[in-house]
Amino acid sequence: MPSSETSSSHLEGIKKRGFYLDDIYQHVKSDAVKDLKIVEDGKHLQVTWEDGHVSRFYSMWLRHNCHCGACLPHTSTVLVDFTKLDENIKITSAKMEGDEVIVVGWTGENAEEKTHEGPILTKFLRYHDYSDAADKQRRQQRAMPFYEDKIIPALEYNDVLNSDETLYKWLNALSEQGICLIKNVPLNKEDMLKAAERIAQVQHTIYGSTFEVETSPDPVPENAAHTRIGLDLHMDQIHYESPPGLQLLHCVKFDECIKGGENFFVDMHEVATKFKEEEPEAFYALTRIPSTANTVDYKRARPAHVRIQRPLITVNHKDEIVSVLWQPMLIAPLQVPEKDVEIFYKAYKKFYSLVKTYQSMYVHRLRPGDMISFNNRRVSHGRRAYTANGHRLLQGCYINASEFQSKVQMFHNKYGGGRWPVRNGSIDWQ
Repeated sequence: MPSSETSSSHLEGIKKRGFYLDDIYQHVKSDAVKDLKIVEDGKHLQVTWEDGHVSRFYSMWLRHNCHCGACLPHTSTVLVDFTKLDENIKITSAKMEGDEVIVVGWTGENAEEKTHEGPILTKFLRYHDYSDAADKQRRQQRAMPFYEDKIIPALEYNDVLNSDETLYKWLNALSEQGICLIKNVPLNKEDMLKAAERIAQVQHTIYGSTFEVETSPDPVPENAAHTRIGLDLHMDQIHYESPPGLQLLHCVKFDECIKGGENFFVDMHEVATKFKEEEPEAFYALTRIPSTANTVDYKRARPAHVRIQRPLITVNHKDEIVSVLWQPMLIAPLQVPEKDVEIFYKAYKKFYSLVKTYQSMYVHRLRPGDMISFNNRRVSHGRRAYTANGHRLLQGCYINASEFQSKVQMFHNKYGGGRWPVRNGSIDWQ
């Protein structure tokens, strides 16, 4: 059936319902339509844009994204009922309404809904264009850059707190490089949280909303971080379905007399890319065979039994690396088909050896007032052993990966020309 909106009010209705997303659409280039053509007997709508680019939109895709008030009401919920649609739905008409709206008509014979007509914004179509050329451009923007010179970018705490431009520099450094140092943070938890909440609310884990890293007087501490031993490269909390995105580590105390204790950081996506090139068979074994990560502790203050099984490395449908999860200290006994056990361990040893010997890393000795921030889904971190004399105290918190990525995209729209964010390692296939 046709939309309840009159043809003259389609654009007005879309704007009134809040779906004219100017923060996004202001960056859409060349959304002027030169020509519309229904092709393949109504299966696709071919749009030729003024810049010469050609897009083809499948009939069901267009029907799913109809902008009429019945399909996309104020609730922001898509209400297209696929049980009422013919899987061979055809486009019967397509005409421009002004410069910004295409009104599309559909028909389906073998379904409850026989006809429908509704508007779709031209800016929406150009922004969501899934042609090979558009997809390639997006993926180029999403690809992680790797840096030969391992220099940690640094910003001032007060500037991050008081300037959106500096906040964007922080977000961009974390997005593009995966790491950034914030200097001169006051030596208390509240001011660390003020910085974190410039991005998003902190992510709660079994350790609470914040945590401390300090040598424990307990002869058997519950966490290796609370000792003076060195810690190998790892990512935190990979046993969670959604491991923390960002980690902030704020140095409150680090006496000069202490020898050692430096932190070091490695880009695990850079390591995995090298592994894929040098050991492809082992690489794909780790994308196929799942390992198990767990934290099981019934004696701690907050008992926990958290367990998850999935591959250490994930690739998407384009064979691009989208996730690497690395925490050898939390790997549980392997439980996979017997034929895969030997294959996994041989591949795991090769990857482990590459990580252990990887030389391209960031190294930094934190000083009181320093807060190192890094993408926990991209950058692994470790610590060198340190001596018993003196006092070393760090406090930290986490930020969810999706909330971080949301903030990056919003600030890209505000300051960065609307470009797509670099992948953040959160298993997002885009």
